[in-house]
Amino acid sequence: MMKEITVYIGGKVSGQTPEEYHAKFEAARQWLLDLAYCIWMEDNVKVIIPMDLCQDDWNWFKCMEVCASMLMQCDVLYLLPDWKESHGATAEYYIAKAANIQCVEIDEKQWNEIQQRIKK
Repeated sequence: MMKEITVYIGGKVSGQTPEEYHAKFEAARQWLLDLAYCIWMEDNVKVIIPMDLCQDDWNWFKCMEVCASMLMQCDVLYLLPDWKESHGATAEYYIAKAANIQCVEIDEKQWNEIQQRIKK
């Protein structure tokens, strides 16, 4: 049996409405799932977003505790372009680096593709 590749998506959540961040992260997840075989040559890819783990009414600290714990179990951290504007995503980046988890920043071309999915 092939090993499951687990990917976590990090990015800015604070300062956005639940509708905005749910749409953004879900579009990024679907984009990654659509490209999973091309990227990893594997079909067995799981993509996790913060909304899978946290409830909209949780405070920042509770979400970070849960998300950081899950991140430590992942193989790759994909970062949305706004990640540097987020204390939480910045913390996730440093946690991933310290744990030798591969970090990939989504570039502008990729982000444009993801944004097209949000508008649909």
